Amino acid sequence: FGSIIARVMLRVDHLVVGCAELERGAEWLSSKLETEPGGGGEHRGFGTHNKLWRLNRGRYLELIALKPEHDKMCAPWFGLVDPVVQASFSERPRLLSWVARASNDGSDAEALAFVSGLASPISINREEFKWRLAIEKNGGLCEQGIMPYLIWWDSTHPTEVLPESGLSLAELTLQLPDCSRLNTLTAQLPNGPIRVVCGDTAVRATLRNRDGKVIVLD
Repeated sequence: FGSIIARVMLRVDHLVVGCAELERGAEWLSSKLETEPGGGGEHRGFGTHNKLWRLNRGRYLELIALKPEHDKMCAPWFGLVDPVVQASFSERPRLLSWVARASNDGSDAEALAFVSGLASPISINREEFKWRLAIEKNGGLCEQGIMPYLIWWDSTHPTEVLPESGLSLAELTLQLPDCSRLNTLTAQLPNGPIRVVCGDTAVRATLRNRDGKVIVLD
């Protein structure tokens, strides 16, 4: 990885929380965060829609769900068509995974070398936003959400237009039985805030709101 590491830099772009039904999920999450979402919309062609909250340092939180009328043949991202994933939303929304923003002087392939199992980036646009996203080849989660999808922004970033929420990401905890597998990836995330823990596979985000209240999403 020597020459690749020199050219590739990754950063936490956004967190992804999934739910069974968007409006009900947004009500639950807004209550937990003590602030309303600042944006959102539809992903045409993927059968999903979302709500967004701005976080600190150019990051944001995404709540995503299948649209009620989604095409049963579509294969959207983050495992949302997986019955096991949908069953996990029976009690409340769940933190599914995270997305790393790729900013490098090399090729897309060089960034993709840090996360196995991702397909080539697909181009997406919505209103003023344009981005490329590398998702798991079957539309599922990478390592049960521990490993990220990769994103390249070719336009304004959502945090440039989302209103201030007072929310900040304090820590993103990635837990895996063999946590050494994350060393190469996390070495490319110098600005964190990622903590790697050895143990049963889990992903957890610790946020703080404008009043300093600690909020844990898992």
